[in-house]
Amino acid sequence: MLGVLLTILPFGTVFGVKLLSFLAAVLLVALLTFLLGFTRPELRRGLRFVLLGTVLIYDFALRLMGRGPLFRRRARMWRQRLCKPVVRKAGCLPIRR
Repeated sequence: MLGVLLTILPFGTVFGVKLLSFLAAVLLVALLTFLLGFTRPELRRGLRFVLLGTVLIYDFALRLMGRGPLFRRRARMWRQRLCKPVVRKAGCLPIRR
């Protein structure tokens, strides 16, 4: 059966196996949520938890790399030190406030 599906698909077998595996996983999760009796508010709460966790992990990774809000503040301080308002050097950008 899987061999027939892979030959019918218009793309390569590697991509076909990955696509069919992904579809099977999605269908399995959908079936399990129905069988275990989850309600819509519970699913929304779970989705919100996952999305919020993803955003917080992304923010934490940016902070570890030094590209978060602290990085912007440091960059502004260095720019203020290097580009004094009275004497502007070539290449210094005006400071936004």
